[in-house]
Amino acid sequence: MAERTNHERGKGIFYYFAMVALALIVCLTVNANNAVQAQEKASQGPSPKELAATQWTLKYRFGKDLKVGDWVTYQITQEGVKTGELELKVTEQENGGVWIVEKFGGGNELHFLVDLKEMRLLKAFQAAGTGMRQAPPLLDEKQVAEIIQQMKKEEAEKRAVILEWRKGTNTEKVDVPAGSFTCTYLEPEYSEEVTKQMSPAQIAELKSKSRLYFSEDVPRLLPFQIAMGWWYYIEASEEVKGGLVECKHMMGVELTAYSGQKK
Repeated sequence: MAERTNHERGKGIFYYFAMVALALIVCLTVNANNAVQAQEKASQGPSPKELAATQWTLKYRFGKDLKVGDWVTYQITQEGVKTGELELKVTEQENGGVWIVEKFGGGNELHFLVDLKEMRLLKAFQAAGTGMRQAPPLLDEKQVAEIIQQMKKEEAEKRAVILEWRKGTNTEKVDVPAGSFTCTYLEPEYSEEVTKQMSPAQIAELKSKSRLYFSEDVPRLLPFQIAMGWWYYIEASEEVKGGLVECKHMMGVELTAYSGQKK
């Protein structure tokens, strides 16, 4: 019951942002009605909260050592069934920054011009498979800080399941379509509300089913969907190095290929 509650809350956060921010994240559902609703909402433009979350999470999504030509691809799974694909690639340099493009189902794309030294978003636009293109005006740093502070305050009152995320004390071998990796990982620290009637073995199993695995062999190009669904805890990602190999939290995400991959 506790695991299901946590999973549902995580999904709720994910869909709130991923469906309505810069992108039309219609590739994550096969329900036509949901896709239409997502498109209608996206056509209205992102709210200040959505923009703030997009800009604030940027420094946790991308590595400062990224260069033109770096890329990753992922498959999205639900209950073991592949439901979509994601691709992120550093495409070119411009005005002291690099363009990072994220592609997903239906011909939808997110384009971010990022100053990697300052970890600052310079420009952003979304291109949909329908031909629609959005380039919302960005918030200044003060606006972002104020909105995020208020959002954290609001969310803190709701967080009764996961207290924080922590780096694991060891490494773990992870097998994904891109190969085998020795990974560091982040796992949730659950509240007593969840664990009070669980054995240590049950708690350990619950944590292992929610881990995010990272490898220094993989470029740090964290998908927008993961960042938005995990924004409240994303600062924990500073504890690990490298790019995402596998995500078991909220939805299944597995690395399928990456630049520099050994043949």
